Amino acid sequence: MLALLHYFEAIQRVAPTQRQLEEAKQTFGVIVKGVQAEQKKLVDSEVHLVEIRTKKTSAPFCTRTESNGSVNGSETTVLMLTAGNLLLVRYIET
Repeated sequence: MLALLHYFEAIQRVAPTQRQLEEAKQTFGVIVKGVQAEQKKLVDSEVHLVEIRTKKTSAPFCTRTESNGSVNGSETTVLMLTAGNLLLVRYIET
């Protein structure tokens, strides 16, 4: 009976810490999603800037390639080519 009492006392001491841990995990997840969204915006802005520069130089060849998915998380690869020259390569792993 005494062991059962000690068990419940320990649970009461640990429960607030477990709640704090779960809240911290949820907050971290929200922050990570926000960072990923901002990284994507940055890459899109850089690609758009390169596309604008490419149009100004009136280069005949421009491509954009994106691939998502890898073993350890998501990966985005952006390639910009103009007249056969590589202008921008960007990798983001999350």
